[in-house]
Amino acid sequence: VDRISLRPAAPDDEPFLKELFFDIRRPEFEMAGMPVEQLKPILDMQYLIRKRSYEDTYRDARSLIAVVGNEPAANIMTVHEANEVHLIDVAVLGKFRGQGIGSSLIESLKTETDKIALMVFKTNAAAIRLYRKLGFERIGEDGMYEMMEWKNA
Repeated sequence: VDRISLRPAAPDDEPFLKELFFDIRRPEFEMAGMPVEQLKPILDMQYLIRKRSYEDTYRDARSLIAVVGNEPAANIMTVHEANEVHLIDVAVLGKFRGQGIGSSLIESLKTETDKIALMVFKTNAAAIRLYRKLGFERIGEDGMYEMMEWKNA
């Protein structure tokens, strides 16, 4: 992959963030056979709900846009506390997946802290595999989520 640069997310990144959300969530609905004309309003509503929820829950979150070349490719959202970083979300646009961008973002995060905690959907096997490959260990579960953490040795 070309060189990845990071910059803080800004209000004018909203179209990219929405595209990224749609890109990640669309397959779930398409597998259920939902027509495209019904899909967009549902995804619009879910995007707004998640955005508001994140803003309310993670007031101190840092949201960074990963740029490859001149094109936004991914988003990583974290909350930094005294002893650890909480990885809230990491998402890579479909056409950039499989190029090591997600791994690179997480490896970069490791240089900032001695502990990273996260929660991932139990059904997200690809993400769980990635986190395990990057040294995260399962520390518990909470309903639909597996809780994982990485600690600097």
